[in-house]
Amino acid sequence: MGVTDGNPRRAAGAVRAAVGWTVRRAAPRSMSALTDLGSARDEFGDVSAHLRALTDRVSELEEAVVLLREEIDETRRDGRRVAELYDLVFERLGAPASPPQQPGAERGLPAAPPQA
Repeated sequence: MGVTDGNPRRAAGAVRAAVGWTVRRAAPRSMSALTDLGSARDEFGDVSAHLRALTDRVSELEEAVVLLREEIDETRRDGRRVAELYDLVFERLGAPASPPQQPGAERGLPAAPPQA
């Protein structure tokens, strides 16, 4: 009868082995790439699950950025309000006296050293 003895599973295995041997001989780089792909699939597992997890994490970070921007805007509004109150206080109390001008300051000369 032959090598397979009429067993269809053995015949399919024999054909698969013959095709594999032929492909490895005819296209060694392609077979190597396919082998590497199989080992990468084993190493990384379900890539789509990792991608979903990363997508969820990116969504969380985007939401955090929106909240932080809102807080920054609120802080800016508070800063403007403090500046308005500061201006109001000095307007009501009167502006502080300006320091006396040093001679030559209008021409951009450095201030004179203090005299003892």
